[in-house]
Amino acid sequence: MKAGRVLRFGLVSVVASYGLGLLLGTLSHGGPMGRAEAQSCNRSCASSVPRDARGCCVERPSGGSGGGGRRRPPRDAAPSVREQHGWGGVPACEGGTVDNADTRGHCCWPGQYWLPSANSCQGAPRCPAGMEAQSNGDCGCAAGMVSNADTMGQCCWPGQAWVPSQRQCMGRPSRCPAGFERGANGCDSPAPAGMVLIPGGRFQMGTASGGDDDERPVHEVTLSSYYMDRTEVTVSAYGECVRAGRCAARSAVDWPGISAADRTFYSQYCNWGVSGREAHPMNCVSWDDAVAYCGWRGGRLPTEAEWEYGARGSDGRVYPWGNEGPSDRRLQWSGGCGGFGCSGGTAAVGSHASGRSPFGLEDMSGNVWEWVSDWYGAYPSGAVRDPSGPTSGDGRVLRGGSWLYSDAAGVRSANRFWYEASNRNVNVGFRCARGAN
Repeated sequence: MKAGRVLRFGLVSVVASYGLGLLLGTLSHGGPMGRAEAQSCNRSCASSVPRDARGCCVERPSGGSGGGGRRRPPRDAAPSVREQHGWGGVPACEGGTVDNADTRGHCCWPGQYWLPSANSCQGAPRCPAGMEAQSNGDCGCAAGMVSNADTMGQCCWPGQAWVPSQRQCMGRPSRCPAGFERGANGCDSPAPAGMVLIPGGRFQMGTASGGDDDERPVHEVTLSSYYMDRTEVTVSAYGECVRAGRCAARSAVDWPGISAADRTFYSQYCNWGVSGREAHPMNCVSWDDAVAYCGWRGGRLPTEAEWEYGARGSDGRVYPWGNEGPSDRRLQWSGGCGGFGCSGGTAAVGSHASGRSPFGLEDMSGNVWEWVSDWYGAYPSGAVRDPSGPTSGDGRVLRGGSWLYSDAAGVRSANRFWYEASNRNVNVGFRCARGAN
């Protein structure tokens, strides 16, 4: 496990209860599905209403002003009742709703709770991808998206189809809302200023041979489209957030047990407040500082997988620029001057054009380590889609290496490091990301 002070030590669908439904239909109507049941399929409903596998509308009672919720049989119900409603170990909540301790046996959206006095789900819902909160407290398809027979109850762009094996909407949209662009597999919002579109794709994450043990196992990752900042967040850009009262100015390092002498010595390499370093990366920031800034901008930190894909693309290259070793013209590091930290500090972002990634991202190797959203932990052993890492851990992941490094292995795109989220150091910065569709 790699850790330490970066500077000094290298530092859960409509239940497809149709199986049970077919059995019950056979017993009740003398056939696999009774005549009345076979005809009771309403396909004329709003796009926000979920649909089942046949494309039939799945209505939910509104239950008042709070998002409705559907009553499930009590846990001590007779087995036949439990099975009819999807109990007995099979979930019966549809369309992304959940049943947990907060919902008390009802189906509510994630983030909501069941309020008996109101007989409804209450609270702001955390809507699944492709959906957004409605005025009645429910989740419905996001503006411009549709739910129909082709999408099997999922929210997709017009012209797309839901592919169960891929667990996503597939195909080029027939049309997109105003302000969106038709992408190969979705409607992409215009790139925000200073960001680059990273088209969704698939790549092999990690290192098969060489590198460190925590870079294995190599595993397939599929990512949806997203945007990443072209450069690391600069002192100037961060200053806007400080002036807006949403970010804290950081001009000193900090970690547990730091001595007064060390704080004074290392803080001289912090860029905040230093004339001439406005275009340098904002360093000496904690993970929480980075999250606050990206949130203020309407974004987030990239996931570890997004970061690596943005740096390497899909061809398995070692460095952002390819497989050739690092040099001073490709990154800000200390390998060219011959010793750890000898480069003297950061460089203005975008100073090494020949070191750009396949997507045109600057400084994905060297300059400053970059915070990502994930907790540090072991890689999964199988293929994953849009992973967000472990649910807990001892520290947050850092990627990219920094100006302190003189070792080529330290600035590889697959190299991983972690640091306590509250720590601030001279060789740690960040860039932001956001979803594209």
